[in-house]
Amino acid sequence: EIPAQITIIGVFLFCLLVSFWKPIASMSTLRKKRNTIVYLGELVFSTVALPIVLVDLVTLFPATTVYVLDGGDLNTYPLTRFIITAQSLIYLLEIFYRVDVRWEVVVHHLLAAFSVIFVFYAANNTYAVYLCLKVGALMSLMAITEQPLYLALLLRNLGYGGRPWWPGFCRFAGWAFIMCKLIVIVLVAIVLAESGNGSEASWEIYNSCSEWNEEQGMNYATFVAVVCVLLVLLLYVQLHVGTVMLKLASKAKNRMKDDKVIVSPANLSVS
Repeated sequence: EIPAQITIIGVFLFCLLVSFWKPIASMSTLRKKRNTIVYLGELVFSTVALPIVLVDLVTLFPATTVYVLDGGDLNTYPLTRFIITAQSLIYLLEIFYRVDVRWEVVVHHLLAAFSVIFVFYAANNTYAVYLCLKVGALMSLMAITEQPLYLALLLRNLGYGGRPWWPGFCRFAGWAFIMCKLIVIVLVAIVLAESGNGSEASWEIYNSCSEWNEEQGMNYATFVAVVCVLLVLLLYVQLHVGTVMLKLASKAKNRMKDDKVIVSPANLSVS
C-alpha cells in the first residue's frame, strides 16, 4: 500500500510540475503534451531504478542449492520490490493519462501489470520468495531498460525529429529495445531451467505446507506455465513496438531525402 501511495503522489506531482515547462506547455495538442510528459517521466524513473535492480540481481541471480526464504540483500530487497510495484502502477496510470493510446501500449501495460500481480501472488502463496523475486526483478528489466526508446520519442516531440542524426538514433533505439527484451527472456529462461533441474532450490520445500501449496494450484509447473505465456505475449507486443520504431526511423530518413531533393539547386527555378 505504501509504495502505491508514494507512486501515485509522485506521478501526480511530476505531471503537474512538468506541464508548466515551456517546451511542453507550448505544444499544440493535449495528446502530444501528455505523451511528452510520459516519455520524460519514464526516462527519469527507469534511469534511477535500473542501477538499483541491477545491484540486487547481482545477489539474486546465482542459483542457490539450499532453501532461502528471503533472498537478496536486505538493503536493496525493499527497493527492488518497490520499483517493481511502482513500474506496474505507472503503466496503469499511463493508460488513463495518455490521449488516444495505441492498442499495443494498452495490451503491453496490462500484461506487465498482470505479470507483477502474478509474481507477487506466487511469492505470497508459496515459500519460493527467492525465485519469485528473481523472476520479478528480471521481468522489470523489460521496462527499465527502455531509455533509448523514450529519449528518441522525447527528442522527436521536442522538435529534434528533423535533425540529420535523429533517424539513426531512432533506429538504434528500436534495435536496443528489441535486444533488451530478448536478453531478459533468455535470463528468465535460465532461472526457470535452474529451478527445474534442481540447481535452484528455493521452490523445493518439504514441510507440512508443501502439499497445501500444491492443492491451491500454485505449484512449480503452474508458475512456469504462466510465466512462459506472459513472456511470449509480452515479447509479441514488444517486437511490434520495436518494429514501429524502425519504421519511424525509415520514414524520417526518407522524408529528409525528399526534402534535400526539393531544395537542391537543380530543382530551383530561375525567374
